[in-house]
Amino acid sequence: MGQQQMLLVLLGILIIGIAIAASFGLFESEEIGQNKQAMIHDILNVCIYAKRYYVRPISMGGGSRSFVGFTIPTKLQSTANGSYSVNPTVTDVTLIGVSSTSATNTMSVVLNNQGKLGSWSFTGDFQ
Repeated sequence: MGQQQMLLVLLGILIIGIAIAASFGLFESEEIGQNKQAMIHDILNVCIYAKRYYVRPISMGGGSRSFVGFTIPTKLQSTANGSYSVNPTVTDVTLIGVSSTSATNTMSVVLNNQGKLGSWSFTGDFQ
């Protein structure tokens, strides 16, 4: 092969290598985004249970206008997306999620007694 042909082959290999490396970065960021959205969905499911607990009377297994005593249902404590915990008080409950793919990726949100979510916070790659 001539020198020009060898240069074109090497240039082609270099361009293909760069494209492959870039695609790995895109795939990783998409995976993180999907995990974040799935965890938000899981937390919203837990919020439904928390609100239900808040409005039920104690005689029916609820909190009677208090989040104190609320626990996450066993099936939702740990999913393929992450593991979840709560910090309940009388007027609100803080829900915390830790990603199953990386423990540095966490999120938390506060559900108040009016059923509104606020104070979302994200750490790690979720920021």
